[in-house]
Amino acid sequence: MRYFIVCMSMAALMLTGCATTNQTASKIAKLEESNQELNERLNRLATAKSRCTAALAADDRLDEQRRKELRQALSEIESLRTNLQMTRRMHKELLRVLAVPIKAGRLSVIVRNGMITLQMPEKVLFELNKAKLNATGRDNIQEIANILKRYKQRWQVTGHTDTTGETKYNWNLSIQRAKTVMFEMINTGMSPKMISMAGFGEFQPVAPNDSKEHRALNRRIEIVLVPNLSRVKFDTQASATTGICTSKTS
Repeated sequence: MRYFIVCMSMAALMLTGCATTNQTASKIAKLEESNQELNERLNRLATAKSRCTAALAADDRLDEQRRKELRQALSEIESLRTNLQMTRRMHKELLRVLAVPIKAGRLSVIVRNGMITLQMPEKVLFELNKAKLNATGRDNIQEIANILKRYKQRWQVTGHTDTTGETKYNWNLSIQRAKTVMFEMINTGMSPKMISMAGFGEFQPVAPNDSKEHRALNRRIEIVLVPNLSRVKFDTQASATTGICTSKTS
């Protein structure tokens, strides 16, 4: 009997080890995915810059308007490149300073659509269908706010749900949860001028709502770094800018 218990304990430890290994691998994969997105964006800008530079040097017969367009495109590409490099540095810094909650599975720091996003699952912050932070959730938000308030950056708290239940209810729940988190961050010392909130209900899923596990992924709070609109161009504008470098040069 004792041998059986020992064997079962060893098996449990092995299974726990496998689960921990799988979780670690998943976190590493997500980190690599974020880094890959930033690197791909930087590579596209490097290619566009090379094409613009080559177009300027290729033909002395270019009219002045075309030269002006190419020089402007080069300037904007360099601005985009600077901002992407800043995003990459900040992403790396946040991974370091938020290492404890990340390792504990309470937080993910990803880059999505070029923006740094801090992502927390519902279970870390709220009870099901509730908008009041539980004790652990309050501690988590305070821990994050104490770090984010060091940065002179604007953030937006966004609430998200799955598709279970009525759309109106889900939307209201996402708004109330985002508001709760925002006020907790302000109470922790974040400037109200540097934080806002929004609720997206079920309309920005990160997974299909086709299983219990997937629905749990969609029930989340995100804290998104808001880009400085005076310096950063969105993807459509960036595409228009880099497109200048690939059009006809005469």
